[in-house]
Amino acid sequence: QTAVHKIDLMRHFFGEIREVAAFTGLTGLNPNYAPGGNEDIAAFLMNFESGIVGEAFYLFGAYKTPIPTATNELTIIYGDKGVIHNVLGWHIYSTELPQYSGGLTRLDIPSHPYTESVSAEVRHFLECIISGAEPLTSGRDNLGTMAVVHALYAAAESKSVVNVSEL
Repeated sequence: QTAVHKIDLMRHFFGEIREVAAFTGLTGLNPNYAPGGNEDIAAFLMNFESGIVGEAFYLFGAYKTPIPTATNELTIIYGDKGVIHNVLGWHIYSTELPQYSGGLTRLDIPSHPYTESVSAEVRHFLECIISGAEPLTSGRDNLGTMAVVHALYAAAESKSVVNVSEL
């Protein structure tokens, strides 16, 4: 569902993901959730080529979840110079950026920017068709995200750490 978008975003911000470990399942917690046989829960770890380690937890089918986020998705990115997470809003701590070095700082992110972002993306795509340029969100780049998703499923099935580039 939406986890693929978070993976794409993390690749954009932090670079390529080297290896992953994952667990998935179908909880059946919400009988009104009809995923078509797919899982409704996923937990995974990502090791980025840059050395950043990320963890993510996505629960799509529960009535109520203990994850205090707007979308019932938990994303935490650990780096050697800080952390970003989305518990009770997006927060950042950085040893490099003075404005974020005093402890976890809540980021002021609009709650519903989606309409404007979709319009801007469509406009950009149409401009690329006219000019022949490659869009910023290219299918070529998204193959990298799909490779990560493939590795996550392989990791969940094998119960092991999977190197994304070896699939």
